Amino acid sequence: MQVVCIDSKGHRICELEYSITSNTLESKNWVQITRLQDIRPAQDADFTKLPILHQGFLDSHMHPSWMAKLLSQIDLTQKPILQIKDEILSSTKETIYGFGWNEEFHNIPLEEASKFFDSNLPQNKELYLFRKCGHSAYLSHTAKKKLNIAHSELIKDDELHKIPSQKITSLEFIENFQRVLLKLKQEGISACCDLLLSDEDIQRLSNFEDADFDLQYFGDIHDLERFQGLSRKRTPYVKFFLDGSLGSKSAWLSTSYNDDPRNKGIQIWSDDDLFKKAKEALDQNFLVAFHAIGDAALDQALRLGEALAPQLEKVLNHSSQKLFHRLEHLQVCRDDQIEKIKKQNLWSLGLQPSHRVADSTFALNRLGEERCLKKSYRLKSFLDAGLKISLGSDAPIVSSNPLQCLKASTQDPRACEKISLSQSFELMIRSGRQNTGFEVKNLGPQSRAWLSNYE
Repeated sequence: MQVVCIDSKGHRICELEYSITSNTLESKNWVQITRLQDIRPAQDADFTKLPILHQGFLDSHMHPSWMAKLLSQIDLTQKPILQIKDEILSSTKETIYGFGWNEEFHNIPLEEASKFFDSNLPQNKELYLFRKCGHSAYLSHTAKKKLNIAHSELIKDDELHKIPSQKITSLEFIENFQRVLLKLKQEGISACCDLLLSDEDIQRLSNFEDADFDLQYFGDIHDLERFQGLSRKRTPYVKFFLDGSLGSKSAWLSTSYNDDPRNKGIQIWSDDDLFKKAKEALDQNFLVAFHAIGDAALDQALRLGEALAPQLEKVLNHSSQKLFHRLEHLQVCRDDQIEKIKKQNLWSLGLQPSHRVADSTFALNRLGEERCLKKSYRLKSFLDAGLKISLGSDAPIVSSNPLQCLKASTQDPRACEKISLSQSFELMIRSGRQNTGFEVKNLGPQSRAWLSNYE
């Protein structure tokens, strides 16, 4: 089956070859067009073979502003450690940022690589080198001294906020941001939620518009006092990190890591501090979004949902975009938590199926068989419970290509969590937009005929 995707103006076409027998998406080809009529006359279209998708894909959880900054950093992703060393040594900058350390490629954890960096990199420079998950980083001695960090270990989630933002000019940032959006458009994406922006990022983008791309920003809760006067339509949310990541063993779990029995991850906020700060945001009519990868982090978000229910409901009623507060990731989630999410009726879930694939090299060791197979990377369970869901990539942590999300959501080896291709498209296009406040537009007979298959 061939699936054709177009944007809201009919300017782009993405063709995916879908094999029903193997349930796989085989290939992808791009065709540039200028008119919707150039696709095919509506009366000739066989919609069982050629469904036409309106508007293009939504990515409900990614970081284009961060991706823009990465274009001005050293890319660690696919470079040998000696090449990384040479690039840093040849740089004339006194402060150097790098992103993308990948244990699978480098065959060595960043914790161990830090010993090499200590011995071979100029410690008189400020070096900030991040693991690909973004939840741990190597800092040089000079960088740690500047930030008053005394220990010799990697910097993890509870200290990452101390790292200063990379200094690039507004012009360079906007040019990089435009390059990122062009790449996303070429992948068939026409709308996204940018899940964490600083006050500086939001100010730089305050007058930025792209007629072919819809954007929604999530502000960093640490910059809340500087968010007065922001448009709630463009920036309706502030985001809290409640824990870290499974890859860096900093996701906050209710029971210990299977491969690290004395470790349950990192709790970033006490309940008292979290509830107080969330109430400040709610009093300013911001919706709240919580990064919660581990089930203990999700427990904390749900405790907040119970404790601040009146304030959370008030902001929902105030929102003109019919939005919900957001829970992000939920990579470990128990059955009782699904019931609480449904009962509270406050939340929309931002999920990233590609994380299941990206984490497959370590998830079983981290979580153990029972927790990994029955309580992690859930998708169909959430749908069956009637929860509001949208899908995203978490780029640049994993690829922004929506093909990867489609594959991951339809090819889960666990039948209890695998969804159909039509369900995946629905979450990435129509209901996903509805659950995140983006406008859903129809393009005419082709779109209406295809959409009628879902009614």
